[in-house]
Amino acid sequence: MPIVCPRHGADDVRLVLKLPAEGLPEGRVARILRLLIGSPERLLRFLRALLGGLEGLMDWSSEDYGSTEGFQWVSGLGGETLLEDLARTASRDPARLETVRKLVDDLRAIEDGRKVIPEGLYEVWSVVDEVIRARAGG
Repeated sequence: MPIVCPRHGADDVRLVLKLPAEGLPEGRVARILRLLIGSPERLLRFLRALLGGLEGLMDWSSEDYGSTEGFQWVSGLGGETLLEDLARTASRDPARLETVRKLVDDLRAIEDGRKVIPEGLYEVWSVVDEVIRARAGG
């Protein structure tokens, strides 16, 4: 919350406190992600926004997607673009894919999260991740 200075024209001051947290439930990040990214379609849109930069961030949360019945990870949801974004990021700035790795790992940590990741996407991600790790030496 900004602290407003009484002087007209003065800049706002913002404070952030990093406090230790104890007793939080295990897997809370994965569960929150599962609630926010409730379907394979939303995951794909989120990943495209994450890899595509600022222009995609506002569109990722759009509710305009169909059912997951018969879902193919590249069909009609820009999977081709996601594959291009993964390949481009892997070749130009592989460190940016650490966020994707963390997201996939967090979602796969719980059963409901694993349901959100389309198998085809996970297979492609596993290959990309393996190549990145091999290049990095680990």
